[in-house]
Amino acid sequence: MKTKQIVAMVLILLSIPAMAFVSFVAKNEIGKNEPTTVIAETIKTEKEAETVITTEETTVTETETMVEETESTTKVPTQTNVSASNVAKKSTSSNTTSTIAKETTTKIELLPSFEFKLTAPEKSASTGGIVYYDVPISDEDQEFIAMVCEYYDFEPVLVYQIMKVESDYNPNCVSSTNDHGIMQLNARWYKEYLNQQDDMSVYLEDFDIYDIRQNVIVALRELCYWRDICANKGYYGVKSMLESYNKGFNYFKNPDYTPYANKVLAVNIKER
Repeated sequence: MKTKQIVAMVLILLSIPAMAFVSFVAKNEIGKNEPTTVIAETIKTEKEAETVITTEETTVTETETMVEETESTTKVPTQTNVSASNVAKKSTSSNTTSTIAKETTTKIELLPSFEFKLTAPEKSASTGGIVYYDVPISDEDQEFIAMVCEYYDFEPVLVYQIMKVESDYNPNCVSSTNDHGIMQLNARWYKEYLNQQDDMSVYLEDFDIYDIRQNVIVALRELCYWRDICANKGYYGVKSMLESYNKGFNYFKNPDYTPYANKVLAVNIKER
């Protein structure tokens, strides 16, 4: 009996450490598993959070892309409209400039448009021949001058009267006011009339201001200009044309004062 009791007590004593050991191990296992589970759940949560963040970033990126596309879509028509507007403005500006240029050209046109009338020189009703005048100009030049006068609608007599007053028929005359040739073309202005184009232009190649024929053509173009200017201002007489030929626009400051025109018209030109 005692022996059994002793054995039982030994077993009990031995079981106590074993139970303690098992309890210890169990606790350790539980401690190990719980952190692992927590860590796993934490990692899972972080991954889910990262997934959410990634999804949000993707959404933000897509949103930004959509915004950029929207802005791009919005800008393109605006640029197109601006460009179209600029083109329209440029077109309008170009048309306006073209219109102004045409109007300016019309306003500053020095010579009217003449119908080509290169016909035979003036002929005498009595003899049927060419009228020659008692002036120191060759017959050949008088024939040419008659033809040019016919084209520009002037009487040759008036041209010879101007020649007498301006240069005394000297084709090489140069004045103190820088006027040149038999009709005294002003060096400052004559090129404006020289560069006009009409049927007489063929005679102005290799222009020489001291050539009688070329000098007369350019001078008659200038007379045509002043004849039209005077007519536009309501002055239709020969005196107005002659006085403005001499004075330019200064004539209109005192249109009743015509000493130059009186002097020209007083020259007596006789037929031969």
